[in-house]
Amino acid sequence: MKAKKRTERQYNRAKRQATRRRANTLLRDADSIDLLSMLENYKTGVSNPDSPWPAAGQFNPLTGEAVIYPSTRGEDRDDVRTHELTHSSQFNSSLKGRPNNRTVREAAEGLEDSIGEVQRGTMTGKQKYVIDPLELEAFIKGAHNVASEQGVDFSGDFESIREQLNRIPQDKTNPNIRGLISLLQPSGDSFGNAWRDDQKQYLQEAFNGVAQYKDMDENFTPSNLAARRQRNLEGRMEKKTSEEAIKEWLQRSRDSRRGGRGTQQNESGY
Repeated sequence: MKAKKRTERQYNRAKRQATRRRANTLLRDADSIDLLSMLENYKTGVSNPDSPWPAAGQFNPLTGEAVIYPSTRGEDRDDVRTHELTHSSQFNSSLKGRPNNRTVREAAEGLEDSIGEVQRGTMTGKQKYVIDPLELEAFIKGAHNVASEQGVDFSGDFESIREQLNRIPQDKTNPNIRGLISLLQPSGDSFGNAWRDDQKQYLQEAFNGVAQYKDMDENFTPSNLAARRQRNLEGRMEKKTSEEAIKEWLQRSRDSRRGGRGTQQNESGY
């Protein structure tokens, strides 16, 4: 009984912490400068070297901003907002990030440690990107609501989750679902990656952890800090002319190419 109470206390503390961090986040749609910078970084491989697609969203713990990019498919972006707000709940005040859900964290870290260089070399760029512990939690949470509406049960075993995800019609998927489908592909398909039984167990536990603690992502009201960030952003934008904005974008692009990943290492985008 004592151990159970301690587990519940830890869970409730993590839940409050995640809610507070999301409430402090400035969630906004991308402006023209964001779009130009994202496309430039994607083209030069700066933003996410393992990511084979342009970002759908991006969270920057340095500024506390989560930026949502428009969909080229005309898709709703609710799943992307969930993904980026999950990232916002992962970073503490020291800008150190880890999965907020303990079950997901232990499973994702176990999976990452189990992958050797030879196996990693057979993986696709999508798979390498999604297995990052921070990304794995965000992808599963971002996929959960729509996948559940399509009859996917994340509390099942590895094979049932994979098969159910593959049965979702293409027009009902979203970036998170497509990322997970790519991750779970079995040996012999176009991705050519074989998960061992122990690795399937890690992946199953990560999915199960999100299903078990889905109420951790409760609704929240933006905090005073988020409102202040919004006012600061509006103030900066009012001071900019279109010429200044273009100069800023050119400078950011040059800095990205000259300095490698730079502060992009602290950004979570997909």
